[in-house]
Amino acid sequence: MSEKTSDKNYDQILNNAKELKKIKSGLPIFKEGDVGRTIYILQTGQVRLFKTKGKGFFELGVIRPGEIFGELSLWDDGHHHAMSAEALGDIEYLELESETIKQYIHSGPHFLRALYLGMSQGLKRSYLKLKEFESASLSYGDEEYVFIKDNEVAKLLATYYLIGHTFGSDDGQKMSFKFNKKLLKIYGTDIYGINESKIESLFPVLKNFQLLTTENSPDGQIFCQISNLEFFRTLISFYQTERFMPDEKKLKIPQKTFIFLEDILSKVQGLAKDEMKATKDGQFHLLDVSGLLENYSFRNMGITTDDLMEAKKHGLVRDALVGQGKEHFIELQKEKLFKYVPIIKFQFGVKKLNDSKNKT
Repeated sequence: MSEKTSDKNYDQILNNAKELKKIKSGLPIFKEGDVGRTIYILQTGQVRLFKTKGKGFFELGVIRPGEIFGELSLWDDGHHHAMSAEALGDIEYLELESETIKQYIHSGPHFLRALYLGMSQGLKRSYLKLKEFESASLSYGDEEYVFIKDNEVAKLLATYYLIGHTFGSDDGQKMSFKFNKKLLKIYGTDIYGINESKIESLFPVLKNFQLLTTENSPDGQIFCQISNLEFFRTLISFYQTERFMPDEKKLKIPQKTFIFLEDILSKVQGLAKDEMKATKDGQFHLLDVSGLLENYSFRNMGITTDDLMEAKKHGLVRDALVGQGKEHFIELQKEKLFKYVPIIKFQFGVKKLNDSKNKT
């Protein structure tokens, strides 16, 4: 079959596809167990493929533009999807009825039909192997499911940093490196064994914290730029340290505590150096938080100085003091506050990602 004929047939296939569909990031294209008689052709973006097991999931792969997915439902007697597909970022895709594509293939030369049959048998074997693996996997999902665990965050951050530092080009800024995104695929998945969907899913979190930006080159390649290497290194050091901490000593700040700490930090940043009095031992500073507490009370947020107990355990604050009238003061450690509040904020960014992937 000539290249022109091949292109023509492919164009005919696409013309018979349903209209271009768009889906927002995080939304499902289909779910495991859904009936599917459609083949999907991804046009833009990326798709995460995963399978449920116990309380969680295991990751199967990432689909990129030009690739086909959803075809395994053809080999199930009831045409049920063997896995789920979810948009990684905003995507566009085409739908093509399976019978339509079979007609084009079976009308082609003999070798093309043989190739199709060989591929289909391979896909069928993969499908059966997947079902066998699922039934044999008894222990998976016994624990509470977490999409990206803390030790994986440490590994991911270190991978981004090492690739940027080793292969990236300095763009003239001392705290920034730029590198080709393809290197994440090569080193992240093929060498370091990190699941590709986790690499892609952490991307929006890093971009939201302005730790990573991307840009497209004229030839269609994607370049990543790591910004604020100092904070990047701080996060790597923090997550690596947390890996070896006993569970009771790990930094686990509740939502209300974080809101209070973030407001305290904002208030401290708005004060001049001499506006805060040091405690007698010189290790902490006094901050009037009366206004913050009044605001929480007015908004019925239920936040009080008792919510700082977890922060106290980690040395960010020490005591809550009551002054004359309605005055409330907090003894705080400024250096630790400036260091840990951004880290805690990043933790909540990862938690939000994990919550979005949790089927419960």
